[in-house]
Amino acid sequence: MYCSNCGHKSLRDVTFCGNCGNHLTSGKVTSLEKINLKDEDRKKLKKVYQNAGNSSFAIGIVSMILAPIIEYFISGVTDAGSIILYTLIDWIFILPFVYFGSKIKSDDLTNLNKSLKRNRNMLIYSVIYLILILILGGRIGILFLLVIYYFAVSYSSTKKVINQF
Repeated sequence: MYCSNCGHKSLRDVTFCGNCGNHLTSGKVTSLEKINLKDEDRKKLKKVYQNAGNSSFAIGIVSMILAPIIEYFISGVTDAGSIILYTLIDWIFILPFVYFGSKIKSDDLTNLNKSLKRNRNMLIYSVIYLILILILGGRIGILFLLVIYYFAVSYSSTKKVINQF
């Protein structure tokens, strides 16, 4: 059995999670393999996760590559020290898209609660990042909005599957 809070695998006869202390409930759907879904629906859910992960990973990599170019040509920063500093700051905010994008795109959905939590967290992070960029006067491309859309779709699809069973 997996904890619905942290995703930790626990023994069958325990009442509380050994990792976070959450009350465990038996019968809670946690694994895609345990759900009696049609193959077509199972493939759709996995495809949704691949789309979310691939788009997050791609936008992260492209942003990391373009960060120093954008700092130099668009922001008008010309000294090397400032370009490196601003690029490193950009990378700190962009790295979660690369890291979690790779996690989400390769998610085998063996722990739906953990997958759901990861997706929810990236959806929240993406929206906060979007708001921060807009407040600071930055520009957001359509591809970034697509990333948010894919996170929202994968979150709602997983939630629907969990609530269905």
